[in-house]
Amino acid sequence: MSDYCKIGSTVLTPYVQKKRNLPGEVKAKIDVVSWGDRARVYREGRNARGMELDLLAVNSEANLEAAIKAINDAAEDTAFYPHTTARFARVAVASAWPEEIIQKINAFWRGKAKIYYNSPYLFGAATTWTPSLNALSAAITPVGSVAAPLDAASITGTYSGGAHLAGLGIEIYDSAGTTLRDSLLLSNRLLSDEVLTLDYKGKIVQTYADDFAASTRWTQDAVNDGCTHGSGKITVGNEKSFYYWLKSPWPLAKNIVVSADVVITAGMPVLQYSFDGITWTTAYSGN
Repeated sequence: MSDYCKIGSTVLTPYVQKKRNLPGEVKAKIDVVSWGDRARVYREGRNARGMELDLLAVNSEANLEAAIKAINDAAEDTAFYPHTTARFARVAVASAWPEEIIQKINAFWRGKAKIYYNSPYLFGAATTWTPSLNALSAAITPVGSVAAPLDAASITGTYSGGAHLAGLGIEIYDSAGTTLRDSLLLSNRLLSDEVLTLDYKGKIVQTYADDFAASTRWTQDAVNDGCTHGSGKITVGNEKSFYYWLKSPWPLAKNIVVSADVVITAGMPVLQYSFDGITWTTAYSGN
């Protein structure tokens, strides 16, 4: 088959025998009035658009199993390229399954898949926007701008010259790309290896983790009072503390997940969070 087909990082082209569009029909309910020729139609939304695939592998059951697994493992918003390397859809739901084995001269393994899109249109992979990466210090790299897909950007924090990557934003120019029309600040600062993502729905997510396996993040990112790092753990003295300062311009009151593995040798641990560094709220306190 000549058309390119890929889901996530797995190329499906060699295994796709036939493709059929799932058109996303309008669901409706019709009530017919018994005393006349009138009817009432209730629209109940639209089925998601997508594609149905016929899968085929010759002399390699393992290859087909790998393709089926890639489809079934595809998370929501995984990129799916149904026709070309330049345009893709975002996956809503994907599923695949094997069919009966048919044997002739060679051994054939067949399967089917259904992939429903999260949006009724395809994205152009070549379309980019340019977020500006301004720095606290000229010694920090990267400085300047980087290109990212219009539908999803991912930026990872760095540490250089004694300061973190800071002032991450989007700059919007006119159609000629010469006059700055508007700008948007995404984050004041990212810690070492803290990741900021912006998806095509406009959702911004920042994630950060320190497993204490190395002292790098602890040295660069943590503020501590009477704590020591070693052997993959932090030892906290009596009535001592440490914290990580995550900086962002928007309220972080929702979708915050904080986790910690605590081993107690004496006293009682307290886990707190603050939005201003002044008022601290206790999330956990106990043995």
